[in-house]
Formats: sequence, C-alpha cells, structure tokens
Amino acid sequence: MEKEIIVSAQHLSIGYRYKGVSTPIHENLDFTLKCGELTSLLGPNGAGKSTLMRTISHLQPLLSGSITLSGKELSSYNEKELSRTIGIILTDKTQTGGLTVNELVALGRQPHTGFFGRLSKQDKERIESSIQAVGLSSKKGSYMAELSDGERQKAMIAKTLVQECPLILLDEPTAFLDAASRIEITQLLHEIAKEENRAILLSTHDIEQALVLSDQIWLLTQQGLTCGTPEDLVLNLQMDKLFEGKNVQFDKQRGSFSPSINFQKEIFVTASEDSLLHWGVNAINRLGFGQASTPQGHIQIHLMDKNQILYKGEKGEETTLSSFEEMTNFITQKEK
Repeated sequence: MEKEIIVSAQHLSIGYRYKGVSTPIHENLDFTLKCGELTSLLGPNGAGKSTLMRTISHLQPLLSGSITLSGKELSSYNEKELSRTIGIILTDKTQTGGLTVNELVALGRQPHTGFFGRLSKQDKERIESSIQAVGLSSKKGSYMAELSDGERQKAMIAKTLVQECPLILLDEPTAFLDAASRIEITQLLHEIAKEENRAILLSTHDIEQALVLSDQIWLLTQQGLTCGTPEDLVLNLQMDKLFEGKNVQFDKQRGSFSPSINFQKEIFVTASEDSLLHWGVNAINRLGFGQASTPQGHIQIHLMDKNQILYKGEKGEETTLSSFEEMTNFITQKEK
C-alpha cells in the first residue's frame, strides 16, 4: 500500500528576506514527506537545517517555489488549520517549570477545545493516552522543573502528540541529552511514526541513531539536499559528502565518522572476533599506526582474547600481553 505524501516541495528556495532583498541559502529543493515514516535531517552547522524546518512549518516564508501540505498550498493555511496539522518542537527552551506534565500536555489540545478551552472527556482521554505513549504516566503529576532533560523532551513530544497533527517537526530535540536518552527518544519517535501513521521530520546530529532508526535520510550540505533510504545513501557513498573537506571520513561498515589520518607506519592486526579486531585497530590508530593489508614486513598483533594479545615484532620476536593498556604501552616503548 502506497504511503500518503503529506508534504511536497517543488523548486523551493529558502533563506531570508530583508527590506525587499532576498538572500537565498538553498535553491531548487525538491522533496516529499510521507505518513508512517521517520525522516532525519542531517547536515553540518550552518548548512540551513533550522531554516528549512522553519520554512516547512510556515514560521518563515519561502523565497520562491512551492510547498504543499496535504495537497494544499502551505501559504493558504490559516493559523488554526496549521495548529491542527503541524506539531513543532524547536531547539528554543520554553519556560514550563511551573506546569505539571499533565497541564503541559493539556495545552496541546488548545486547537481542539474551542473558545473557552474546556476539556471534554475525549480530550482528557487523549491527554492520558499521549502521556502513556511516551512512558510518563508515573510522572503526570510532577512539575516540569522536577524532570530530567530526557523526561522533559518526552513531555514536549506528548504535548505535540495530543494535538493529533499528521506532521511533526523536531529541531534537534536530543541535542542536550545523554546517550541513553538520545537513543530512547529516537526509538520513541520511530514507533510513533509507525503506530500512529505520522510523518516525523527530525533534525539531528546523532548520525549513528539516524542511520539505524530512520526510514528516510535528508542530507543537507552547501551543495544542496540529497534524500534517500539510509542504506542507499551509505552504499552509494553519499554520506562521505556530509562533512567533505573537514578531515573526517565515513566508515560505511560501522555507520559512523572518524578522523581522517594519513598513517606513516602500519601494523598487521588479526583477531578471534570482529569486536576485538575493531578495538585493536582503534588502539593502533590512536598510536599513529594504520592497519596493514598483509603481515609481511610489519609488526603483527593477534588478539586471541581481550586479556591474551600476541605481539610479533618485525624481526620475529614474540611477546604475550594481558591487556590493551599493556599492549599500547609496549608498542609506545618499542617505538622510542
């Protein structure tokens, strides 16, 4: 079954207009967002990610081209229609410490409650289910000031869910969270997109999680916007262009970026399992050695276990080491 396209842009130009003068950041952008998908927007600082998010949300006017939302020109929506169609979480921190979780989430029903803002039984049920969906049922009576950063972001997501918007935009919602909370929030957004058939666009610097959990990736660089599934972008070497010229390289096997180093010397490393090999190569790279493709003429390291490491020198001398720390110290001393 074909997924519904909720956002479509053609020949879009984004940027700023001041005193009648337009300053474009990107031109001729074409893209779609589909319901039931989590899309991650990746790009270096200054690439225009926030400008693109604000343009899609109609917080900032487009310069030229068009954006359609549910088949209707974005510019033709009034404020009430937008509040029922687009849910937004921006990087700006809101002052909500004096509200309980339940009170904050209830504010999300405002587009549906009418002039007096009275909550019906249905509104209260929707608030309860949204709080439950983000795992904060035990905290619904707690003040926002009492919550952790991760819990506050979950509460903001619940407030957006309760709006019942088919489109949700989040601008770096995990920027100030620890690793566990970033994974949890991204996983939550992926589940919401699938289970509630929402289109979610997430701006993030957490590249590894984006590649694992996103249905679509948007790569925004100074050269423009490239869209596709994570696997296609990685294997077609599109990820390599994300930080081009920044002295970093993309490891398509690990799905992460690392420093780009020209090693002057090499060591041949083998291991009994892939994880040992990865960390063995990591250790020698830190010491300034690359991984040799053949053992001939090189120092050899064989990782039989994390506590059993065989070192073989260029002249055939052998030493058994009992830890990575002992190995790195031994190699450092040998090279002096």
